[in-house]
Amino acid sequence: MAKRKGCFVVTLSGFSLGNPLRKKGSFNFYVPSHSYGHVEISHLAICHNIVDKIFAGNY
Repeated sequence: MAKRKGCFVVTLSGFSLGNPLRKKGSFNFYVPSHSYGHVEISHLAICHNIVDKIFAGNY
């Protein structure tokens, strides 16, 4: 629905190469690991980086 409304969609996924979420976003981050901890910490680092770039110099 977000894409239909013209929103930019970012997906974060991991585990299986066939994970359908990998192709659903405007920009997709896939972590090629079957370890929940590795996928989770990688997504956390990606999210922090995105937020840092958005708010860089705005505080």
